[in-house]
Amino acid sequence: MLGLEGVVFVPSGNPPLKSKDILDAKERYNLVRRAISGNKHFQISDIEIKSRNRSYTIDTIEKMLKIYSHKKLYLIVGLDAFTDLHLWHKPERLIRLVDFVIPLRYGFPLKLLLKNKFIKSESIKLTKKLRNDSIQLPLIGGKKAYILNTTTLDISATMIRQRVKEGKSIKYLVPDSILNNVIEKYR
Repeated sequence: MLGLEGVVFVPSGNPPLKSKDILDAKERYNLVRRAISGNKHFQISDIEIKSRNRSYTIDTIEKMLKIYSHKKLYLIVGLDAFTDLHLWHKPERLIRLVDFVIPLRYGFPLKLLLKNKFIKSESIKLTKKLRNDSIQLPLIGGKKAYILNTTTLDISATMIRQRVKEGKSIKYLVPDSILNNVIEKYR
């Protein structure tokens, strides 16, 4: 649909909306690096973990737009994160800078988009077309939200941490390259 050349993973440095049960930034960076190794279309950036300040997406996107000035950038976030966009730092500016790619997420119904103040209200009826395909919804800032109809799986970081604490298997829920590290960190 979008013809992306690749995906740049940006582990958060010091996220303002998450603090509970979160690994150190360098540990998260190393886990992501190992998890995506071997895929030539995946890269990792340490842009956020190098900073000692709070990690705000708007600041990261502004820096990435300078670094990748010759590329079209998209911000990939889950439907759950997009639903909370109003809680982010300077969301009105963010939706004017970049298009969003929003894969559906298990347990988060599409109707959550109806409550999102950043989607142009006249486009909400288009969400009914999302059956077998993906759709574009215009954002109030002039950019677009590409809603991807993906196969959703009931997997989350919270669920993985809970399974490890309970001594249950997480095989096939995380890449083999980081399986033992995740178990060690959360046991």
